[in-house]
Amino acid sequence: MKLKQMLFGIFILGFLSFSCIEKKTFEFIYPKQNGVKISLLSDHFKKFNKEWRGSDYYYSAEKDGFICSVLFYKLDEEEKLALVEVPKLVLGKKFKDANKDFPENSPVFPYSYFKITPI
Repeated sequence: MKLKQMLFGIFILGFLSFSCIEKKTFEFIYPKQNGVKISLLSDHFKKFNKEWRGSDYYYSAEKDGFICSVLFYKLDEEEKLALVEVPKLVLGKKFKDANKDFPENSPVFPYSYFKITPI
């Protein structure tokens, strides 16, 4: 009898340990460019609002005081130069000096800009 009660208790604990709430995958896509997508798996947010803000595309959702937002921000020419081209030139020289292959498209270029720019 005790074995049946223990097995039943383990079964109930195992059943309750699994979440009954299904997580949903949200895909945030920038409409003007193919292949630009960010995915989020969430059981908290249900629906995202979408809107254009000039040439930028903005997603947002709010629930229980939490806000989740995704902004596809289009750089203007001056920002492209500051965020991508200048670090690319500096890093390209370092790669060349070290006789290494240089990646033309890399997220390290904007990262290196923000890493050294004071806020």
